[in-house]
Amino acid sequence: MRGRKMGWSLALVLGLSGCGSQQALQPDWVLDRFPVMAASFPLQTMAQQLQQTLTQNSDSSNSVAGSTAAAWRLLNPLVSREPVLVLAYPPSDQTEEDLAYFNTEWEASQIAWDGLVLLSGAQNPVDSLSLQQLQQIYSGQIRNWSEVGGADEPIRFYVQDQDSGLQTAFESQVMDGLAMEGEQQDWVFERAGVVRQQPASFSPSSDALGFSSLSRCLTHPDPAVKMIAIEGVRPSIQTLSEGRYPLRLAVLAAARLPVDEPIAQTIAWLRTEQGQQWLRSQSLAPLSEQQLSQPPIQGNTRKRIEEEHS
Repeated sequence: MRGRKMGWSLALVLGLSGCGSQQALQPDWVLDRFPVMAASFPLQTMAQQLQQTLTQNSDSSNSVAGSTAAAWRLLNPLVSREPVLVLAYPPSDQTEEDLAYFNTEWEASQIAWDGLVLLSGAQNPVDSLSLQQLQQIYSGQIRNWSEVGGADEPIRFYVQDQDSGLQTAFESQVMDGLAMEGEQQDWVFERAGVVRQQPASFSPSSDALGFSSLSRCLTHPDPAVKMIAIEGVRPSIQTLSEGRYPLRLAVLAAARLPVDEPIAQTIAWLRTEQGQQWLRSQSLAPLSEQQLSQPPIQGNTRKRIEEEHS
């Protein structure tokens, strides 16, 4: 499956979004033919806005709610027979293995950058952490805020759901193979006689430490929450675009092969100058010309992106 050319390649369609022909790409989007979309949770509002913008119908919504793993799972033809446009962060290794197990042939193109941001309560005096300090906190080597220049109180840290795009990125970019210890968990009632644990909802107290996406924090600001700089660099669209902020989330547009024409047109538009400006209005960082020139990705998306943009 990996590396083969199958069906209608997005490379041909995305060629239309090069600098010489960006203005020529002006397809008409018809509401009843607009792609069904599935998105990572922080990107779901953007997906809804995309349809409303392109169809010029403010009441339209053709997106499927879900998580990163759930969005990628819809590329499996056994899960969804109709074509689906996935707007999501890179999948976990387990999610990719699940797609490969069912011989799902797919292709993905990067459309923007989001940021993986660290959060605490607004009253926390700590303004910046290093990647090494983050790793030591989440692996249990640092347990008190006083060890990183804060108050003398235990660090209460939070994680995301397993196989979520944010959790996958954090494990890859911060933990580098080390296991997390002591994260906050909640007991959840599932059905009669059955309870389970899941990651606790983030509470913005001064002892808390969690992570989310920059786009989510910018579109849903909370004065009780502060974003912590990493290696002295504050997360912003500008520092993401410049490559200075170290924790970046690739935003991908993916589809099952062969690619449905409305999906291919939508991905191509997102990679035009107009589409990139629109994505910036959605609190995402646009791509450089060099990044826009890269071909679609097949196979192990997460590792390829890390290698190409490291």
